[in-house]
Amino acid sequence: MTASMTATMTNATMTNVTMTNVTMTMTKSAKVEATEANSNSNSNSIAQLTPFRRGGKRRRAGRKPTGDRALVPHSGRPALTLRDPVLVTTRLMPGLPNLRRERTLMTLRAALAAGSDRFGFRLVEFSIQSNHLHFIVEADDARAISRGMQGLLVRVAKALNREWDRRGKVLADRYHARVLRTPREVRNALVYVLQNARKHGARILGIDAFSSGVWFEGWSDRVARAARPIASAGSWLLKTGWLRGGRLSTHEEPASKSGQGLKRDSARGRVAREWPRGTDATSFGPFSSVVHQRSTAR
Repeated sequence: MTASMTATMTNATMTNVTMTNVTMTMTKSAKVEATEANSNSNSNSIAQLTPFRRGGKRRRAGRKPTGDRALVPHSGRPALTLRDPVLVTTRLMPGLPNLRRERTLMTLRAALAAGSDRFGFRLVEFSIQSNHLHFIVEADDARAISRGMQGLLVRVAKALNREWDRRGKVLADRYHARVLRTPREVRNALVYVLQNARKHGARILGIDAFSSGVWFEGWSDRVARAARPIASAGSWLLKTGWLRGGRLSTHEEPASKSGQGLKRDSARGRVAREWPRGTDATSFGPFSSVVHQRSTAR
């Protein structure tokens, strides 16, 4: 009786163990299948939500600023019409000779005059500094200013390379352009360009010979030369609109970065003049030129 009961119990135990193993195996298989199903579902959803893309707009994409001065960004140029003058600035490569020399002045005048009125583009005013150039230009449209500036700057680069007896790149980067849309902006731009040497520390008696100021007809205290080698203004803003703010004085200076504006002589109510001692003045025609020039441009 005891042996029979023991055998029966042993058989029941073995049956339970077998059933438990089968149950565990089935459970593991179900879990594995569920995991694989979830994995496949997730992989499919990820592939659909984040497909691989090449190019296009991305955060922090594009060329990064390098060197002491950030490069001009390759963003779209502002919209342009016949009515809007444009203030343009272009810089030279580091290490090139100073542009404010008499021989270089003659070279640049010839190059600027040759490219001043082409393709619906007009160079109206300019200023030559030690390592950069300022222009006020007009154009029929965006394509005209692009073609006109390209041709003008190619002429400038080739002329300078011939004078310096060198080859290679002359301009450091693409030019910076700002559209002028109001009479006040145009007048401020005229002061900025024609009197830019004062901003860089030059002491000038009268008109800066390294600018188009010698032909400018908007002075209140000077008379312009008769022959104008570059193009004349065509837009209302650059011909007469800016005169709403009054004619320019040869004593005006471009506004400082702090926004303080022009320095004025409290005793006489006009812009003060400061003249250094023991400096040499170089004369070009009836106008006196720079008597002192800092070597670095701001």
